[in-house]
Amino acid sequence: MKRQKAARIPTGGQSAPLASPFAALDLQAPPPKSETTETPPSQQHTRPPETQPHKNQGTVLLRRETAHRHGGAVVAIMDFSRPHNLKELEQLATDLKKHCATGGTVKNGRIEIQGDMLPRVKSRLQALGYTPRGG
Repeated sequence: MKRQKAARIPTGGQSAPLASPFAALDLQAPPPKSETTETPPSQQHTRPPETQPHKNQGTVLLRRETAHRHGGAVVAIMDFSRPHNLKELEQLATDLKKHCATGGTVKNGRIEIQGDMLPRVKSRLQALGYTPRGG
């Protein structure tokens, strides 16, 4: 018994009326924007306060530490020249952790960022107005 050949699907050109998935769409121009409508304040794009450029925030000491960490490195940020409360330190730590895409913590008035992220931490602190020393 001979096997019958399967019907072939045409691949060249648009032989079928709906060869394109977009063929059935109604391609009309969008309606013109109304000049009287204003963007509500909730949709206006504003810079968040933590990314605005800061004035001189003082100096901080950066140190790469590996002691008692089973070979893992952390960047310790300490000795802030301007006193910071716990909330300010936690906000700064959150910003640095997001910038470095890593974890970290606030302990005893100092910030610890996991990993050997010294150049990233240093550049971010400079952008925030701090003067990092050490490293």
